[in-house]
Amino acid sequence: MIYRLRVLKLETMNPDAVPNMPSTKKKWLVAFVIALGALPFVAWYVYAFLGTISTSVSWTMVTAGVAGILLATSIGAGSVSYYTKWPNPKWGYQKQIGELAFWLCLIYCLQLLVVFPDKYFYGFFDNFFTADILLGLGAMIIFGTMTASQGPIGKKFLTWPQTKFILGFGFVGYALLVFRAIALEIDIWVAWFQTLEGLPTTRFVLSTLAFIVLLMRASIIVHRNLFPRPKTPPPVVTK
Repeated sequence: MIYRLRVLKLETMNPDAVPNMPSTKKKWLVAFVIALGALPFVAWYVYAFLGTISTSVSWTMVTAGVAGILLATSIGAGSVSYYTKWPNPKWGYQKQIGELAFWLCLIYCLQLLVVFPDKYFYGFFDNFFTADILLGLGAMIIFGTMTASQGPIGKKFLTWPQTKFILGFGFVGYALLVFRAIALEIDIWVAWFQTLEGLPTTRFVLSTLAFIVLLMRASIIVHRNLFPRPKTPPPVVTK
């Protein structure tokens, strides 16, 4: 009976408390390794696209690119695990990767204030009801709420099921970023498809990656309905 209660407890508790979890330090290390590993590839792509890497605009694109890869890794890890059984979602690496992605997104927003002040700083309220700001702000609110729900205050006032419900909105925030990119660059994408000259924009690459992640998540919903997994019977307790 004690064994069964322990199993039920582990299924409903915060995964931070699951035994044999990697340390928080190790999870943050993995998050930074992914970010630093993505940095040279993103910087190279921005350089190949713009022809320079020394401008404020180029580094804004680099920040967005690294953040986008971290978001795809954090949000898409669960979908990959569903089909491949790896990585184990209970390891909890998604939390640190997602938090680092959020802080990079926040840095990206601050960069926008400096690089495009006429639109995002003193022109913020004039452009508030545009898809650019509304969708971007909506995504940041969702990601910020997700980050806060896993922080000290969230752990104090929220149960794990409540936190898990909040984290489920990550796919909504991710989709908002895709819609924002479409609203900003649909004409550029159409023109590129017509000629296929040069490289596509970084937003197009990141949006394609995001679309794949969201499509994988949708496929899981369909798969679960078409091929429901048999329920595991409770363990038999013998004296």
